[in-house]
Amino acid sequence: MKVYRISAQNAQVEKSRALKRSAYTTAAAVMVGLFLGGRGFFQEHDLAVLLVWGGFGAGFVVFGVWLSLRRTSRFLADAYSSFEVTADDETWTKKQKNTPDVTLARSEVRRVEEWQGKGFRICSSDRNRNIWVPCELEGYEQLKAEVLALPGVEITSKSAAWIRTYLTMAVLMLLIGLSVLATDKRIAAGASVAVGAYLVALFFKHYRDPNLTRKM
Repeated sequence: MKVYRISAQNAQVEKSRALKRSAYTTAAAVMVGLFLGGRGFFQEHDLAVLLVWGGFGAGFVVFGVWLSLRRTSRFLADAYSSFEVTADDETWTKKQKNTPDVTLARSEVRRVEEWQGKGFRICSSDRNRNIWVPCELEGYEQLKAEVLALPGVEITSKSAAWIRTYLTMAVLMLLIGLSVLATDKRIAAGASVAVGAYLVALFFKHYRDPNLTRKM
């Protein structure tokens, strides 16, 4: 039996990257929100009011980034320290704090989905029974080769994973902006429906994902 874990060194490197991404995306989201909510202040000519609003906005951005970094740091510390994949002759078992244990028999594995720069997913025929393997795992390539050595198991690659993530966020913010700023009610309503539909679909897609905590 072999146990794969995330080394402290790999965890620290990826944690630093994740915190930077969290800071950038949170700052962007907060600034977009402030712009949409306080767009009337752009017509203000009183310098004192502008300074107060600018100070409030800057403080809100700083607070939002600080809160995001604090939560992300706690989550990553728990995830990295508790994550492990146990391999024996018949199964792979994933354990991680605040997520359900998942055991896949080797005979259940159908394919591997790899997201470049993020990790790979060991998939069964059941969408809600899979094991996510982060790229920070010590022995990552060895475990991937072990899974791919099974008869009939193929790998599909999802390239430019982070670009897809940021592009999705940019489109979502654009739609939120249109729902607030568009003067044509049909455009505003369409953008609002699109945002709502995306969030509902995202919820149902990930609600039973065994690799995500309930909080996420």
